[in-house]
Amino acid sequence: MARTFPEKASAFSPGHLLILAFKREATLEVWASDGEAQNYLLLKLFRICASSGEWGPKRRYGDGQVPEGFFEIDQFDPESAFYPSLWVSYRNRSDRVHGSRANPGGDIYVHGNCVTIGCRRSRTTE
Repeated sequence: MARTFPEKASAFSPGHLLILAFKREATLEVWASDGEAQNYLLLKLFRICASSGEWGPKRRYGDGQVPEGFFEIDQFDPESAFYPSLWVSYRNRSDRVHGSRANPGGDIYVHGNCVTIGCRRSRTTE
């Protein structure tokens, strides 16, 4: 990914990254900004080769759904067997209101290796 920045005439240390995933289109876009300007530059477009569930949001543990909405990347896992591995901040406000209160699920990752397995890895804190 670092090689993409010079190709796009952008510094490698952007102030902000924006990752947009589109279920229906099965694409993931990576955008970057220097943090000072509000202009974002499209760095890379990826094809989503595997996902689980049906159309609609994730509401409970084990439903196989991919969450929908706005999230932050909580953690990168460079040692994952499914590199790159990005841990998503699921649940957002909508998920907390509409999802299962007993067991809403969690440990949501966007990862490589063209598989969808349902992530059950425990969260690490520093």
